[in-house]
Amino acid sequence: MKKIIYILFILHLAQSTFAQNTAQPIFKYLGKLAQDPPTCSLETPVKYFNTVSKRERFCARTDKFEYTTPDGKLVGSFAKASLPTLGVYAGDRVRVTDSTRGIWRYDGAKWIPEDAGRRINILDFCDSAAVNNSPCLQSAIGVLESGGGGTIVFPAGYTFKLAAQINMLAHHGITFEGTNSNSEENGTTTNIECTMAGSTPCFSMPSMHGVEFRNVKIIYSNPAFTGWLMKFGLSAGGDAVKNKFTNSVFSGTATAYNAAGLIDLEQSIIGAIDNCSFLYANIGIRGISNVSGDGSNYSYAYVYQIRNNTFNYMKPERNS
Repeated sequence: MKKIIYILFILHLAQSTFAQNTAQPIFKYLGKLAQDPPTCSLETPVKYFNTVSKRERFCARTDKFEYTTPDGKLVGSFAKASLPTLGVYAGDRVRVTDSTRGIWRYDGAKWIPEDAGRRINILDFCDSAAVNNSPCLQSAIGVLESGGGGTIVFPAGYTFKLAAQINMLAHHGITFEGTNSNSEENGTTTNIECTMAGSTPCFSMPSMHGVEFRNVKIIYSNPAFTGWLMKFGLSAGGDAVKNKFTNSVFSGTATAYNAAGLIDLEQSIIGAIDNCSFLYANIGIRGISNVSGDGSNYSYAYVYQIRNNTFNYMKPERNS
C-alpha cells in the first residue's frame, strides 16, 4: 500500500511540474481565445501586459529579445507592419524594431510611439496620398504635446495635404523638421500643402511657446485662400514666445498668390526667422497691424531676430 501511495505522489509531482513548465501558459492563452484572439504563433509563449487593466496574455515573439518598460513590464518585439491589432487593449506596450524604433503604446484605436527620444515620423501617423492629413497631423502634435514636446520628422519625397486648420493653441516645444536646406527654394520637397479656401489661417498658433519650423517647405495651393498661412496671436495662455523659423520656405504658387500673408507675428515676442524664403502672397512677414484702421491703435510684436531671408513674387507695395 505504501508503494502505491508513493508512486501516485511521484506521478502527481511530475504532472504539476509539466503543467507549470509547458501546458499552463498555452492553456491560459487558449482559455482566453474568445476575448483575446491570437495574434501570432505559440512556439515561444511569453507574457505581455495591459498596464491599465492589469490583464496578462501570452504571445510568441519571433525573436528572443527581451525588453522591459521603466515599470518593469515585459513587452513583445514586432516590426511596425506586424503590430498586433487583435487582443490588444488601450495602454498595451510593445517594442518596434524598425521604422520609428522604441516602445509604442496602443491608445485604443492605433499604435503610437512613446519613446523618451520624442522623435516621431509623420509617416507613422499620416498617409501622403490622403486628401486631408489635418486630423492625423493634429494627432501627432497632440502625442508630442502630451509628453512634453518633441520633433515631427517629415521625410523627403512626401507631401501632406491639409484641408482644415491646424490648431496649435498654447502648444509647447514642438519642432517640425524636414530635410530641405533652402539652397534652391523651388526645388525642395514640399512637406505640407494647405489646400484650404477662405480667410481662416492654415496654422493657428496663439500663445504658442518654443515651437520651431526647421528645413521644411510649407505652401498654400488654393487660389481662393485669402487668409494667413501662419498666424500667431494672444489667448489666455499669454503671448506666443520663443518661436523659430529656420532654413525653410513659406509660399503660394504661380496660380495661388492671394493669401493675406505668410507669417503674422502679431502678439508674439522673442523669436527668430533665419534663412527662409517667402513667395507668392500679399505680405511675407507682418509684425503689427493697424487695429483701429485710423492709425491710433497698433498691436505689437517685438524682440525678433530676422536675418538672411528672401522675398519674391510678393505684392509690389508689400514685399516684407
